[in-house]
Amino acid sequence: EALKGFNLEVPKGSVTGFLGRNGAGKSTAIRCLMGLKKPDQGRVECLGRESWTLDVPTKQRMGYLSERGLPYGWASAADLVSFTAPLYPQWDRELEQGMLSRFQIDRTRKLRTLSMGQQRAVGLLLALCPKPEVLILDEPAANLDAVLRHGFLEQVLGLVAEAGRTVFFSSHILSDVERVADRIAIIHQGRLLLSRETDVLKE
Repeated sequence: EALKGFNLEVPKGSVTGFLGRNGAGKSTAIRCLMGLKKPDQGRVECLGRESWTLDVPTKQRMGYLSERGLPYGWASAADLVSFTAPLYPQWDRELEQGMLSRFQIDRTRKLRTLSMGQQRAVGLLLALCPKPEVLILDEPAANLDAVLRHGFLEQVLGLVAEAGRTVFFSSHILSDVERVADRIAIIHQGRLLLSRETDVLKE
């Protein structure tokens, strides 16, 4: 059992950090939310739709970055953009160019030759450029050192704040979540321990 009686609501327009140790159930919960895994019991909804049966218009309103990184290491950022952009009617070309520039990504280089930070940035680009209403990030700063992680998260949340999206992102690093989230949910051994506003938890 990965999740046991787990019950959480993420308020619209919030930036909610999802904390827990490795193996606590964060990624399983997110995969259920994205409709990538079907729970044995209970119900999971995103944007008012059951996640396991999400239709295409609803999926076009969602952005997702997996903890596992991007597949297709032989592909370039340009390859992935040319494949992904036509699937999303509201794809933001200006944001695409801005992110390539901001993270200094050579769109012609194969992903496997880019730094870990740049690879994560390409994944974030693919999640953000569809202009999603809901952005779901699973360990967005995974495998980055402390300096890169700090700068990466600051830029990520800067981009998110500009659009006023609902954001749900997991991490096991308390300081990262405390810095950028206005709400925090903590999971332990598959159960939700609490979900509160960050300022309330600090007090």
